[in-house]
Amino acid sequence: MKFARHESLLKNNSRTNNNVMLQQRIINMQLFGRFLSPYTRLVSMVLNHHGIEHEHHQLAVANDADREEILRHNSLGRVPILRINEQDALVESDLIILHLEQNLADEARLFPRDGRETISFLTHHGRARGIMDRAVAAFYESSRRPEDKRWPEHAEKLDLTWQATLGKFEQSCPAPGQYFLGGKLSLIDLDMAVIMEFLAIARAKKLASMDLPKLHAWMENMAQHQLVKNTRPN
Repeated sequence: MKFARHESLLKNNSRTNNNVMLQQRIINMQLFGRFLSPYTRLVSMVLNHHGIEHEHHQLAVANDADREEILRHNSLGRVPILRINEQDALVESDLIILHLEQNLADEARLFPRDGRETISFLTHHGRARGIMDRAVAAFYESSRRPEDKRWPEHAEKLDLTWQATLGKFEQSCPAPGQYFLGGKLSLIDLDMAVIMEFLAIARAKKLASMDLPKLHAWMENMAQHQLVKNTRPN
């Protein structure tokens, strides 16, 4: 009995120390990137969902002054960046989210760990990520390059690919107030909220040309979610 009690105390002390270390790590976290970036916005949503304290620096890659600061933390010159302490900075939104959720219980995770739910999640998330990638690339191709260096035909091809994939989400879209994977909020719901609002800003005409009644009805409801409202681009 004494041994069992001692073992229990060790576990409790270890858990306390781990919580202290985790809290120290959390307090020092800094997120770089602005909400117009769908990838940065997703990371911010996950941080807020889990109540993780952090500083957010709204920096834009397209702004020369901001870009210098971004390059100090990520030599690739890309956002999001999550600086987790003085030495370490994580890049790539999926890897950041996996890090944030690695020690969470399954029921608390937005990114499922295993089982049949994971297959469905990865199927949806991979396509959602593809929509983001293609839409961002089309946006840059059609508006960020100097006019004499733009390639409209390529931008059109990019738009067609995300439009076709978004059409698949229209087919499987849940009713307003429901979630894509069923019982609870997952990263897919945040993916789609970010995608729909990014497209409304960056590819508005292309989005308006599509017949998406179920997605628009779902998004009208999802737009009122605090995670969506609190991270909406200006």
